[in-house]
Amino acid sequence: MQDLTTTTIAALLPNEHDTVTVFDKRDKQAYTIAKLKDGKYWMVENLNLAGGTALSSTDTDFESTYTLPT
Repeated sequence: MQDLTTTTIAALLPNEHDTVTVFDKRDKQAYTIAKLKDGKYWMVENLNLAGGTALSSTDTDFESTYTLPT
């Protein structure tokens, strides 16, 4: 999931209402992404990372390390 770019997601979801399942390599959970009528992409489920999970700039778009509250 962290490796998706605008180009790869557009190729995976070319049409309105298309969906694709992606896997978060931090916790191995599956998430569904859909293409909406307006052409934008949306995660169908919220992230479900466990409390205490540390996120860093290498696996998210955070500029510094952030730890999810427990």
